[in-house]
Amino acid sequence: MNPSVKPQPLIAEILPGLVTLGAVLFSYFSTHRQQLDALAQSPNAAALLAGLSISVLFAAWIIGTFLDALRNVCEWPLDWLFRIDWSFLQRAPADEVRKLEESFLAYYFVDGNYVAGLAILLVLKASGLLQLPTWPILIVLLVFLADAVLLRLEIKKLIDDYNKRSSSPPFRLPHVGVYTRLGLSQIDQGGVGVIAIQPIKKGTYIFEPDDDEMVWVAVGAVESLPEPLQRLYRDFAVLRDGRYGCPSSFNRLTPAWYLNNSKNPNVACAADYRFYALRDIEVGEELTADYDAYSENPESPKT
Repeated sequence: MNPSVKPQPLIAEILPGLVTLGAVLFSYFSTHRQQLDALAQSPNAAALLAGLSISVLFAAWIIGTFLDALRNVCEWPLDWLFRIDWSFLQRAPADEVRKLEESFLAYYFVDGNYVAGLAILLVLKASGLLQLPTWPILIVLLVFLADAVLLRLEIKKLIDDYNKRSSSPPFRLPHVGVYTRLGLSQIDQGGVGVIAIQPIKKGTYIFEPDDDEMVWVAVGAVESLPEPLQRLYRDFAVLRDGRYGCPSSFNRLTPAWYLNNSKNPNVACAADYRFYALRDIEVGEELTADYDAYSENPESPKT
């Protein structure tokens, strides 16, 4: 695992170190009560206690640093098995990194350090070096371990979501998925037609991604327009139930809108007005559709 952008909070080292050291001291003094009694009865007990407290705090910091290093070492095989893109911490915007650190990362480090400290206590207990009850330590270890796993899942989700939002879609050359172009019609002399520029297999949806939503305009509204505009609707719109279906702007006409009419078409119109090949189409063939199959207006070329 890569180190964090900024140093971990000392609390993530001191608290786990203090808990681990406290458990060791408890085990020691529970079997050496006379030393604890002697310390309490000493005329310099207050000074000794103050010095011991400072020493314990300093030792807890050292132990916590060791636990942090141990957790970090254990992260490497964990990252290999359940990978997290920790480079996020170096390349993401400061606000995104701060959100991760303040919401999840610091708590994840604390949990991991607690797990390391409690695991060491169990090893010392099993070796007979500590006199501590096993079940409380095991239960607390499992709680911190479960929380660490859940936090790791949240961290991974946050980083993966950011990567998805920030990644650019793979570049595709503009011709990819393009099967046709406009050219001179072979059935409408002097007119425009849609000509295949690469082989098209039967069933292929030809004009993807032609994802502009159609809009529907009442015939009555069109009849009040000047004749050239009325002709535009008659030439390029689908007529259904007294309404013209057309692109959101006629400036968005794609090759699909230029298909010529034929009673022996090689292209069909689906219910959502997407066109697909009725048979294999060779390079150079003109694509045609049967207007009557999807439009009530014999002049309407397509969708």
